[in-house]
Amino acid sequence: MIIKKQKGFTLVELMVAIALGLLIVAAGLAIFLNSLKNSRLQQSVAQVQDGGIFGLEYIANHVRLANYGNVENRNLNDQTVKGGVVFTTGLPTQTNINLAIGNANATTAFANTIVTRSSGLSNVSLASDQLTIQFVAPTDMQNCVGENVRKGDRVVQRYFLRQENNKTDHDTNITSLGLACVANTPLDIPNANPTFLTGFGTTNIGEIIIPNVDYFGFLLGARTGNNYRYYTVDEYIAAAAAARNAQPAQEVPSIEMIKMAVLIRSQNEVRTAPITLSTYEIFGRAVTLNTPTTKGVTNKFVRNVYVTTIALRNALGDKL
Repeated sequence: MIIKKQKGFTLVELMVAIALGLLIVAAGLAIFLNSLKNSRLQQSVAQVQDGGIFGLEYIANHVRLANYGNVENRNLNDQTVKGGVVFTTGLPTQTNINLAIGNANATTAFANTIVTRSSGLSNVSLASDQLTIQFVAPTDMQNCVGENVRKGDRVVQRYFLRQENNKTDHDTNITSLGLACVANTPLDIPNANPTFLTGFGTTNIGEIIIPNVDYFGFLLGARTGNNYRYYTVDEYIAAAAAARNAQPAQEVPSIEMIKMAVLIRSQNEVRTAPITLSTYEIFGRAVTLNTPTTKGVTNKFVRNVYVTTIALRNALGDKL
């Protein structure tokens, strides 16, 4: 009788095969997890870039129109009649103010909260700014909230940060802010010189243009004679007042450009990424992120600062 020997793995061979299999599975899992981490990071970077590049360009296209149609007043300051950057507001009978237009009727003035100023909401150590502009529509167009505006109609728009409503599980400990805009209600029959506006001074909601903005600010580029410099809102108001009060009165700086910056973050945290930066430089000033309200909660969002400079071509020069 022929005895057949059994053939198969020895215990050592089996252990080696299992070890090799585990190594292969571990390598594949590591590659998968690394790819997933990179995908989330790239998605977050793309979100930030979309807001910074396309959002700022959308805003800049409207800001460039500031002071359009104001051919009698091409030197732009805080008292320019119908001035493209709105610092002052009052009734139609008042003079030396930018927005001499009533709120919903000709006898009720807008509150000072709607003008260009600082002290806005922010997620950093520096308060955000608010920018209010006005112009006459050069053609049939849409305002910043998507409403159709007829050529020749007065347009007033305000840009500011407000709290968003679409908070996620990742940002419940971070105030979710967005760069929003509100605009006056367009008229069926265009009017470049209305005595009152509707739909502008009654809401702080507006349409979100750029979501997830931690800071919004700008500098006013102004000229005095042949000298140019940048001012914050408060610095410009103080400089204009000082020029008028000087003996003899001096030339008030004329605004000719706006340098705008936003600090944008991603929608969701990327907790696996080595994100430790908490201080950013904006206009030469270091700003620090606010600490989350819950102790121990991370703040690992992708963030970036985007800056654009907008020339106010309708405020360059003297009266035509």
